[in-house]
Amino acid sequence: MQWNATCAIALCGLSALFASTSANAEWVKLEPPDAGFSVFLPATPKLETKEEPSRTHSRIWIARVGTILCLMGTTDYYAPFDKEVELDLDMKNFLKAIDGTATAQEKVSFRDAPDGPLPALRFSFSKTSWTGRSLVVLAGDRVYQAVGMSSAASDAKDLARCVAFKITAKSPHWQAP
Repeated sequence: MQWNATCAIALCGLSALFASTSANAEWVKLEPPDAGFSVFLPATPKLETKEEPSRTHSRIWIARVGTILCLMGTTDYYAPFDKEVELDLDMKNFLKAIDGTATAQEKVSFRDAPDGPLPALRFSFSKTSWTGRSLVVLAGDRVYQAVGMSSAASDAKDLARCVAFKITAKSPHWQAP
């Protein structure tokens, strides 16, 4: 839940950048050694972190090129949470933060992880002139969320690439089923 608030701040700050013209993306692989994932982003990302002591630790990597904005985030929770409720709240809080509307959603099993399949939610959304996709995956007490947004419909292939990530390590946190 916390990551979504941080994500919204980042999106608000970057939303004005969508007015620029589209540029060819030079996709770079992001694989932070302690984050447990790998993803390709359309540019070298900037990292934002937020800590709520004894509650959560969130990190968001933000990359933007032309009309494409990709975010990859992790949030570690230091308290148990209900998996089904968390998936729904992550989507609802994200959409509320950007004032967006879900256009489709599907609960899936995320298999691209060493300890998969993991519970996940894939959803599409729109906001004024933006469209986007997101994938939320729960791995123990860690939540991964990938987001791809664009103001141009022709970027659909790139948006799919923004949310196609792999979990490369078991979560350092554990939560009972």
